[in-house]
Amino acid sequence: MELYEALKRAAGQQAPALAKYMRAAGISGWQDLDKSHLFDLRDAITEGVASSSAHTYFAVLKAFLGRYEESEPICQEYR
Repeated sequence: MELYEALKRAAGQQAPALAKYMRAAGISGWQDLDKSHLFDLRDAITEGVASSSAHTYFAVLKAFLGRYEESEPICQEYR
């Protein structure tokens, strides 16, 4: 399954914003979900939104990664 399609299905209302920040961090596919890109994503989110919104995005992102961690090639160090 394509990354952004899976994100749209799993993240609900937060999907458009998460997709925006993922693109800003250089994440275009599952293979880009490595430690370096996840740090870039964290930086993009924390610089772009309020702290409370960032916490919400991180919770949604963590659930999303957990859902696909065994079926897609993603970093296992996100927890």
